[in-house]
Amino acid sequence: MAEHVGVPPRKSGRRQQRGCGCLLALLILIATAGAGWWKNADREVAEARSIAGGSNAKIVLEGSFAPAPVAGAISPNPFLAAGTNGTMHGDGGQSDTHLAAGPFGQDLEVRSRRSGNGLPRQCSTFVYRSDGKPIVMCGGIFGFRMILLEPETLEVLASYDLPMRPSSFEALVRRDLGIMMNDSSGGAYMFLDNHDRLVFANSQWLVQRLVASQYPGRWTFEVERQWDLKPYVPHDCLNWNNWFPNSECDKITTVMPDHQGLYWWTTRRGRIGTLDPRSGRVAMLSLKGEEIQNALAMDSFAVYVLSDHAQYAFFSGCKWSTAAIVAFGLPVRAPVERSGQSLREAEPRQPCSAPTGLHLLTTLTGASTLSSSDELTGAASVPFPFSRKAPALLTTA
Repeated sequence: MAEHVGVPPRKSGRRQQRGCGCLLALLILIATAGAGWWKNADREVAEARSIAGGSNAKIVLEGSFAPAPVAGAISPNPFLAAGTNGTMHGDGGQSDTHLAAGPFGQDLEVRSRRSGNGLPRQCSTFVYRSDGKPIVMCGGIFGFRMILLEPETLEVLASYDLPMRPSSFEALVRRDLGIMMNDSSGGAYMFLDNHDRLVFANSQWLVQRLVASQYPGRWTFEVERQWDLKPYVPHDCLNWNNWFPNSECDKITTVMPDHQGLYWWTTRRGRIGTLDPRSGRVAMLSLKGEEIQNALAMDSFAVYVLSDHAQYAFFSGCKWSTAAIVAFGLPVRAPVERSGQSLREAEPRQPCSAPTGLHLLTTLTGASTLSSSDELTGAASVPFPFSRKAPALLTTA
C-alpha cells in the first residue's frame, strides 16, 4: 500500500505581508525621524548664541575721533515708528539714515546672535519698537521669520513664521537658488507703524498687521488684521500646491504708509496700489512691461516709485487742484525750469479727502506707460511739465 506523504502549506503570502509591514514601519520611522530633525533644525533657539568666527578683540576708542554731523532733515511720517526706526532703510524716504548714538565709552562689549538652529537664516530687516525692543526679519530656505528680541541679552521673546514663498519652492524644483535670492517679496520690506504694529505682505498675497503682546510670563505675536489682495494681483505661481501654473504669477514686494495713513503696495511686475486700512478699499494702477524690485519712498507730498524703466511720483485721490499741480508741480528749494520759466515757490496744497484713485505726478523719463485697472475709479494721469534736467524728485520740500 502506497504511503501518502503530507506537503506543508506554502507560507509565502504571510512572508510578503510581514515584509510589506516592516517596510512600511521603516518608512514611517524615517519620516518621523526626518520630521523631528527638521523641526529641531528649523526652530528658533531662545538663548543668544554668538556668531561663529566673530571677533573677541578688545574694542579701543580712538581718542582723536570727533563726530562730524552733516546738515539735513528727515520728513517724519506720522504713521511710522518714531525717529528712523520703522523700515529696512530707516525712514519713509528710505534714506538709510539711522538716528543712533555711539558706541562710545570704555570697556565696550560685542554681543551677537546666530539666528535659527541647524538651518541657516539671514536677518536683513531691523525695526525698533517704542520700548526699544527690536523686531527682526530673518529669511530662511523655506520662509521668513519675524523675531522679537530682548535688546540687552538678544534672547528671543517671540517669533512668527511666514508661509513658504513660491520662489523657494521653484528654486528647489529647478535647482537654482538664484530664483529665491533674487525675490524681494514675501515680507522683507515690512514697516513698523506708530502703534508698534508690524505690517507686511506675505507670500499668500495677504497684507497682515502683526501685534506683539505680553501675557503673564510670555510674549506672543498675533495677527490683528489682514487684507486679501488676491483679487487684484495674479497669483498662479509654481508652488507645492500648484505644480502646473498656466497664467500670470505676480508677487507683492512692498507695503508702506503715506502721510495720511493710506497703505501703498507694489508688485514685482509693475502694479502699484493703495489699501485703506479703515475701509479695506483698494485702488490699483499698472506700469505695463516694467518691474519694481525695491521699497517705496515717500514724503508729505508724494509717493516715489523706482522701476527698471523710470522714477515716478504718485499721490492718492486727494481733492487737490489738477491745474495747480500741472502749473506748479512739486514744491522745490531751488528754481526749476518749466516751459522756459523759472518757478521759485509752489502753491500751497489743499487738504486731502477720502481717496478716489491714484494719480501720476511725473516721470523722469518723459511719457509714462501708465494704465488704470478696472477696479480703479476716478483715475487720472497728470503729466509733469518739468524739464528733464530739473531735479524735481530729489529737491522736494
